Amino acid sequence: MPYKDYEKQKEYQRKWIMRKRNGIDTKIVNKLPVPMTIKRAKKNANTKKYKNQRKMMMVSVFGTNCFICGRCDAHIIHRNDGTSHKFLSVMGNNELRNLIEKDKDLYVKVCKLCHKGIHWSMKFLSQTWDQIEMISKNIG
Repeated sequence: MPYKDYEKQKEYQRKWIMRKRNGIDTKIVNKLPVPMTIKRAKKNANTKKYKNQRKMMMVSVFGTNCFICGRCDAHIIHRNDGTSHKFLSVMGNNELRNLIEKDKDLYVKVCKLCHKGIHWSMKFLSQTWDQIEMISKNIG
């Protein structure tokens, strides 16, 4: 912030660096939070409800652990045959529910590392899902 007075500028810079070192916000201007409208609050509540329903549906169908290694990390739903498909994250709850009821055996829940390994094995080693499943059963 340019000051005409050199001493005021130095004082401001000293205070700024002290705030930064102490982990305090370096902005002097206090911004008041924007009050949430009722419409926005309802939308947030519906979004949380929707996400929770989706999460509970996925847990009830696929469980909480990785199919290959058994870890509880961030998971991806993988299609067994390796063909491309519509991303499950962009599907609505009803569309996802119908897909799971129809093709439940085609999908498995795997962690990110195992998902990378599955696609690598399918691409470079030309393995099928049945071969990968046999290897994972022998390891686990």
